[in-house]
Amino acid sequence: MIFDLNINLNKALDYINRLALASNKIDIKILRGKRSLKQNAYFHGVICTIFGNQFGLTHIEAKQDLAKEFLSYEKNGTNYTKSTSDLNTLEFEQFNSQCRIYASNNGCWIPKPNETTDDMFNEIEKLNNRIYD
Repeated sequence: MIFDLNINLNKALDYINRLALASNKIDIKILRGKRSLKQNAYFHGVICTIFGNQFGLTHIEAKQDLAKEFLSYEKNGTNYTKSTSDLNTLEFEQFNSQCRIYASNNGCWIPKPNETTDDMFNEIEKLNNRIYD
C-alpha cells in the first residue's frame, strides 16, 4: 500500500498498526522519484564532459565507462549494466559521487553541483562543443 504522508498520515499509521498486530515483521520504505532532470544534466554536461576530455573520450564513451565501472552486475553468468534512467534521485547522486571520486583518484577534478558557476558551465559548454565539432 502506498500513502502520501502529506495527505494520509493518519491512514498510514492506522495501516501500520494493523500490520504490526498481524505480524511481527513489516517492511517500510521510502519511495523516491527517478533521477531529476537537473541531476541528469549535471552528469552529462559536467561529469561526462570533463571526464571524457581528461581521458580522451567522447561524452558517450565516458558515460559508458562510468556506468560499467559502477552500475554493472552479473546475472546467470552474464554481465549487464544498469541504465542511469533506472536510478532514483538518491541512487543517482551516489553514482555521481562515485564518478567524482573515481575521477579524482585518477587525477581529474570534477566539481560538485553546488561548486559550479555560470562561467564554469560556459567553459564546459565550449569544451563540449569543441569535442563534437
